[in-house]
Amino acid sequence: MKEYPLQIKFNRIVEESRCPEGVDCIWAGVAVAEIELTDKATKPVILNLATTDMQTRDYQKSTDFNGYTVTLQNVAPIPRQNAEHKI
Repeated sequence: MKEYPLQIKFNRIVEESRCPEGVDCIWAGVAVAEIELTDKATKPVILNLATTDMQTRDYQKSTDFNGYTVTLQNVAPIPRQNAEHKI
């Protein structure tokens, strides 16, 4: 057990470009969550974690923080196709 427990706070979704359910997309897209990590030994740190790793766009699913590895597992709900009525 770690000496200082880690607190994780979800702040907001900063990017949402995932392909909606039932739609064929060229790219699956990504969701990026802003989280705040705090323990008793440090000031809060704000990080963005993504649903996919992609170095060219600076996306990462996991990060290490004071001996912990924090990973974004999933963002729900998955986007849905806009159900517009066409006449």
